[in-house]
This record gives sequence, C-alpha cells and structure tokens, in this order.
Amino acid sequence: MDLAGAVDPLWAVIVSRLSYFLLLLPAILFKRPSLKVNLIHMPTVVAIGLLDGIAALAYTTATALPGCL
Repeated sequence: MDLAGAVDPLWAVIVSRLSYFLLLLPAILFKRPSLKVNLIHMPTVVAIGLLDGIAALAYTTATALPGCL
C-alpha cells in the first residue's frame, strides 16, 4: 500500500478492496453461504464496512507521507 498510496491513496484502497472481493467471489459462489441479515442489523453492517474503508484509506495515506517510516 505504501508504493500504490504514493501515487493515489484513494485508488490504492479501491483496487485493494475490489481485489479482495474478486478473490473471494468464487468461494462465495461455490459455497453459497446463507447471508441473511435482519434489517435491524443493517446500520451496523454498513458502519463496519465504512469504518474499514476509512481505516484502509487512513493507513494508506499515512504510509505514503514522506518521512513517516
């Protein structure tokens, strides 16, 4: 993430998350797990996803700053 984040941290995170999804997609399609989520839990699920993305962007940005490490 350091090298990719030096060019553009946002795109580095987007490509990273998309590659995770594409690598897991065949396993998800093959296994077909039940992903039933009640509507009452959706705000929590969305918050976890957003916080994970923000954390990845913050890490990528921090490692790309000159003199950080």
